[in-house]
Amino acid sequence: MATIVSNHVVNALGPTFVSRLVAEQGAEPADVVRAYRIARDVTGAEQRWADVEQLTGVERQAQWTLLEGVDELVEATARWYLENAHGADLGTAIATGREGFGRLLALLPKLDARREALSGAAATLVEQGVPDDLAHAHAYLTALGYAPDVISAAGSVGRSVEDAGMAFVLLEDRVQIAWIEQQLDALPVTTRMQRWALQALRDDLWRARRELACKALNDTPGAPVEDAVERFVEAHPEAMQRLADLERAMTGEGGADLAGLTLAVRQLRALAS
Repeated sequence: MATIVSNHVVNALGPTFVSRLVAEQGAEPADVVRAYRIARDVTGAEQRWADVEQLTGVERQAQWTLLEGVDELVEATARWYLENAHGADLGTAIATGREGFGRLLALLPKLDARREALSGAAATLVEQGVPDDLAHAHAYLTALGYAPDVISAAGSVGRSVEDAGMAFVLLEDRVQIAWIEQQLDALPVTTRMQRWALQALRDDLWRARRELACKALNDTPGAPVEDAVERFVEAHPEAMQRLADLERAMTGEGGADLAGLTLAVRQLRALAS
C-alpha cells in the first residue's frame, strides 16, 4: 500500500497536474505549484494520505476511492487559491485556510441537510473495511471543496465561518445549486475542451454560491442565518420561479445539458448581483 500512496502523492504535483492547470488557467507553472502547496497544507492532505497508507485489511478499490477523494479536494482547493489568492502571503494564507477548514469540518456533521447523504457514503466504505472515522472523514471531503469560498465569504460580510457555511448549505437547496451541481457531475465528458468548459461552468457555479451567500447575509445584517436566507428567497419570488421553471424544463426534455445549465448559472449570478 505504501507504494500506491507514494506514487499517488508524487503524481499529484507531477507534470499532468501542473500542465493541466497551466493550460486551463493560463497560469505560470510556479503559481500552480504555489497554489498546490497552499492547498496541500490547508487541507491536511499529507496526513490524509498517511492515514490511507497505514490501512490494512481494506479492499483495494476502497483505498483508491480514499486517495482520489483527497486528490479532488486538493485540486479544487488549489484551483481556488490559484484564481483568488494570487500574491497572498504564503504563511498567512495557509494559517487562515487551515483554521477555516477545521471550523467548517466541525460544523458539517451538525447539519441535518448533510448528515443523511454523507452517512450513506461513509457506510459504503465501512462495508469495504475502512474504519468508521476515516470513512466519515472521506464523506465530508466533497463538502470541504468549497471551504475557501466559505472562508472568503465570512471575511467579506464580517460573519463567522460557521454562519457562512450554514448559508451555503441552506442556499444549495433553496436556489437549485445542489441540483445544478448534480447535473454537472452527470454530464458526459469525452474531450479536453468539454472538460475545460465543464470545469469553467462549475467554477462559475461556486462563485455564484459565494456571491449569493454574501448577499443574503448582507441584506439582513445581524439576523440568524436561517432568517437571512429565508428573507432573501422571499424577496426574489420571480427569480425563484424562473429557476424552478428552468429546472422543470430541462428535466422534462430528457435531462440537463451544458447549454441549459449555463443559463441556470447565469440566472444565479444575476440573482446575486
